[in-house]
Amino acid sequence: MRLLKIAVGLAVLLILIQISRVYYHSQQFVDFVQREAQHPRTKKRLAQAILTKAGQYSLLLNEKNITMSTVGQVVRVEVNYKMPLDLIVYSPELEFRLVAGGTLIERFD
Repeated sequence: MRLLKIAVGLAVLLILIQISRVYYHSQQFVDFVQREAQHPRTKKRLAQAILTKAGQYSLLLNEKNITMSTVGQVVRVEVNYKMPLDLIVYSPELEFRLVAGGTLIERFD
């Protein structure tokens, strides 16, 4: 019985480590997108920067998942993405959504 409790405890610990790693990388990606959206740039360059960073974090993201809308010189960026959670016997994908805003340089589009 004691061995079973130890095994379950270790399994729960490993699951919590994997989940915290995914949420940590997600938060780093959110911080990156919020910082990048505040720098003046074109939509195309902003989307490319987001896609490049998503590749570094192994996010399941493509251009269809990035929505940008503008009002004057203000851009609103919405990113819907998935992160795989690698558990030993089960690998779900966690879905995330983030919204950021910043300044846009229209003349270079």
